Amino acid sequence: MGWGDQLWDQDAEVFAHVDKGADFLLRCKAFMQARSHLELAFARDLEKLVEKFKLDSSKPDIADDHSTLQVAWNTVLTETTHIAKQHEDMAEKFVAECADPLQELATEHKSGRKKAASDLAAAKKRLADVQSRYDSARKLYDKAYREYTDVSNKLKKLGEVGTNSKSKVDKLRHEKNRLHHETDATKGEYNLLRDELSKAQMSFYNQEQADILNSLEAQTHSRTKAHTNVLRTYAQIHEKALPVIGQCIAGMVESLDAVSANDDTELLANNYRTGNPMQTEVAEHDPSAGTAAPASTLQKMNARRVMRPKIFKSSRKKTAVREDFGHLPPEQRRKAILKKVSELQEEHTRVSKSMGAMSKTIEVYRQQPQFGDERALAKAQKEVDEYTKKQEQVAGELYKFQLYLCALQGTEPPTPPVGYKSEGSSTSLGDGADAISMASMSATSQQDRSLSVASRQHMQQQQQHHHGDTDASDEEDDYEDADDFEHGDDYGFEEQQQQQQAAEPQQPPTIAIGVALYPFPGANDGEMPVAEGERVHVLEDDGSGWARVFKNGQQGYVPRAYLRFEDATA
Repeated sequence: MGWGDQLWDQDAEVFAHVDKGADFLLRCKAFMQARSHLELAFARDLEKLVEKFKLDSSKPDIADDHSTLQVAWNTVLTETTHIAKQHEDMAEKFVAECADPLQELATEHKSGRKKAASDLAAAKKRLADVQSRYDSARKLYDKAYREYTDVSNKLKKLGEVGTNSKSKVDKLRHEKNRLHHETDATKGEYNLLRDELSKAQMSFYNQEQADILNSLEAQTHSRTKAHTNVLRTYAQIHEKALPVIGQCIAGMVESLDAVSANDDTELLANNYRTGNPMQTEVAEHDPSAGTAAPASTLQKMNARRVMRPKIFKSSRKKTAVREDFGHLPPEQRRKAILKKVSELQEEHTRVSKSMGAMSKTIEVYRQQPQFGDERALAKAQKEVDEYTKKQEQVAGELYKFQLYLCALQGTEPPTPPVGYKSEGSSTSLGDGADAISMASMSATSQQDRSLSVASRQHMQQQQQHHHGDTDASDEEDDYEDADDFEHGDDYGFEEQQQQQQAAEPQQPPTIAIGVALYPFPGANDGEMPVAEGERVHVLEDDGSGWARVFKNGQQGYVPRAYLRFEDATA
């Protein structure tokens, strides 16, 4: 037995229950949406948090930090991002697999309830029409019966008195007969409508209303199952996400288990180990020896003399000193050259692959002209030529740094890479040959060191012979200073002073006298600090916005707008 039989007289309660079911669906849908918003907000906040605490890889000190703890920290952040992605996926599934189906279910449930209510209202209206006609017939029958009874009673009383006229008695008898026939007619109509109402009620309660209530029962039954499945899906979303989150957590734990404090401490030593010998003893000071500069002072002077030519001397030597990493200590220089070789090898491989692919394209164009006309063939050939030039350039650079590395490590030179040309390499290397020779001298024996000393003496003789050529002397002085700094040859302070006096004039030619209009701090390397109103010798004004000046035996740069030029003769 269903609702149609058990709740035949409680249709209002049935519809109220159906309404509560629809409201419950909408409440669950609102919960799913709110849960989705929470998960999405949590995922976004978690991603922002990871981004906030992610180390800036653009900073060299962070980009080069490959400690096991740093790797573990990056893994923790990465896995945290993956967890955030899982929460974001959960948020999307809560809407797509829970909230939307609940909305559809609520809409369908309300639609079924509306149809059932409409059908029940129509059935009730039909029953009400029959009930109304029955009530009218019953009232007519009651009225006719009362009138007939009244006339019968009056006639009976007249007969008992016996004093009434015959005409009056006949009139009452005639009225009684008429009312008797009318009562019989209304009674017959009443009986017909009573039977019709009975049939209508039986049809309404046993069929029409029962079917409607039973359909609502089936709809509620189906709604309950569907609602349960949606809530089960909600639980399964968590169940599917938890293993992935567990894997993320396992990845964090695995990376943390791989942290090695010993490796991290050793890494710092590997990164910053210079390879220079430790200075444990202080040389005895001999006043009779004259001006003997301490080792620290000599190192600072050598470093200063090496750095100056990078700014003031020729751009050719400036590039060579910088690109061979000669300003770095031996161990750091070796690592820098290794990194440069690796980068150039990757670029060389990429260019070679591109050139090979384009060469195959040209071969296809030539064998099958339908794939490419002359114009396409010429364009492809032009690209191959560009790749060839690029390959030669990269090969020259790669071989140059490979020679740097071999000279530094004291190993045999490797086979030149594909695309390397011996004639073009001398041009592409440029001053790199000088740097290679310097690196070679640093890796050779004491005999090679003495040869380098002899070569420097020979260069000094050439420098004195060509003393009038300022640019040439600057370049040779560059080579000498860089070599001294790089190899740490033990020259006396007096010998260096003599070399400096022979290589550099005390005061270069002056083109004008500059008066400082504003104070200039000169905080950067190569800049000359000046005070307001201070006078300096201007050596060069090439229109770049900076003027090279001379003051107190040193050269430096001052912004041209900070100076007012005066005639040098004044």
